[in-house]
Amino acid sequence: MDLNSQYFRHQRTMMRAAATGCAGQRRNLLGEAAEIAGSIAGHQHGLGAAAAAGWRLVA
Repeated sequence: MDLNSQYFRHQRTMMRAAATGCAGQRRNLLGEAAEIAGSIAGHQHGLGAAAAAGWRLVA
């Protein structure tokens, strides 16, 4: 997994969610961000990385 790419996708998705005026789109984007965060956490957890716990709190 390319973590830098996933971090970027997560950050970009969160910024898009913050910028939208549509509640439905915001909800969808936040859901997408939560899925990305879960993927990052799962990967980090699999590596035994301490940072994994922080990603579980996101979104």
